[in-house]
Amino acid sequence: MSEIILITVAVFLSIAVVGSWFIIYQIIKQQGRILLHLDEVEHRLMQLSREGLTVKSGSNGNDAQALPRGLPVGTAVSPFRLPNLKGQMVALEDFRGRQVLLVNWNPQCGFCTRIAAELARLTSDFRERNIELLFVSHGDREANQKLAEEYRLESPILLLAEQSLDAFAGIGTPAAYLLNEEGQVARPLAIGADQVPLLANEMATGPYKQNQLPSEKQRSGSLIERNGRKTLKMTKGIEEALAHRGLANDKEKRHESLIR
Repeated sequence: MSEIILITVAVFLSIAVVGSWFIIYQIIKQQGRILLHLDEVEHRLMQLSREGLTVKSGSNGNDAQALPRGLPVGTAVSPFRLPNLKGQMVALEDFRGRQVLLVNWNPQCGFCTRIAAELARLTSDFRERNIELLFVSHGDREANQKLAEEYRLESPILLLAEQSLDAFAGIGTPAAYLLNEEGQVARPLAIGADQVPLLANEMATGPYKQNQLPSEKQRSGSLIERNGRKTLKMTKGIEEALAHRGLANDKEKRHESLIR
């Protein structure tokens, strides 16, 4: 009886030892695979660096992506002509004379959906600053129309269909360039649900008027009585504007010149 017990214990011990070694072997094997994968990733990152690409990590559409640097500032965006949601053909040249926030878009992109309301909110500010928000979008008309209605996007949405713009070649959504009045890149490429709203807010709230004299209506509200005569009350902004325009330093003469 005791011999049977000893044999049983020995068998169980043998099984336990074999099982332990098997588990250890699997762990070592898995660790080896992880190390090989890390080596491969490191090698790939070195290749991307040599190819002039950057890698950015984040939680807003930029996870472990190789991000192209985009077109250099001053580069003219290649002309394009695409249909809008009404089927009308619209060209980039139609917006000459205005700055354009050109956005690479996709109604099926969750990160685009995340920033849609923010871009819609800034539309009126863009127009006050002579900036046109222009989407070039993947997907069909129905999907884009639904997203536009849901978030009240009133800016033009041009449909790419199966096409892609050279400016956004190899670039995901959302991404954006600010173009100047001549259709040239004015700011570096913004990528992702963090960078695109930052660029949009900067353009919507930044200064757009410099050293402008008050309107005639504003001037009349600044007139004060002095010795029975109406003279213009000097403000810091007026003084700076006058100095910028090279008028005389005598304040009384400057008051009279503005009134006249």
